[in-house]
Amino acid sequence: MTYEESTKAYSNYIDEHRANVEAIWRHLEPLCIDTFWLDDCSRVTLDCLIKNHDMSKSSEDEFYGYQQFFYTADDQVKSEESFKYAWNHHQKHNRHHWEYWVMADGTVLPMTGVYMLEMLCDWGAMSLKFGNLPSDFYKQNQHNITLHGNTQRGVENWLPLIDRAVRAAKEN
Repeated sequence: MTYEESTKAYSNYIDEHRANVEAIWRHLEPLCIDTFWLDDCSRVTLDCLIKNHDMSKSSEDEFYGYQQFFYTADDQVKSEESFKYAWNHHQKHNRHHWEYWVMADGTVLPMTGVYMLEMLCDWGAMSLKFGNLPSDFYKQNQHNITLHGNTQRGVENWLPLIDRAVRAAKEN
């Protein structure tokens, strides 16, 4: 694959992922109507977060690291260090990643609700891509995910709704 083809393939992946995040949110949003804390302001905030989801993946700090690692061109050398730099940048600049909420000293802060829901929509989008459910992903990876107790309870309460949203998105 040429560098141009590799770049296009990774750009297409980003577009597909962002569309999947939006699809999950569109199926989740109606299920949120009865939640007491998801007021109009939170819904508008989530809409904005979802529309701008993972924009940093197109940045200079992230694009190359991901592209060369996952869509390596024939004349490229795959660099794990470049990927790790991009992944670290992504986690520390996007509040929908639980890693953002873990401080350098190990203190774990609670995620705010809108970022927790964006994270769950992100997990839902990955579930669409890989054919599983977010609850399956969580069960398999829970031991590697560091969440504040309040966030963990929130995630576990919302997982059945995210699973429903994924199932609905798969039907469309």
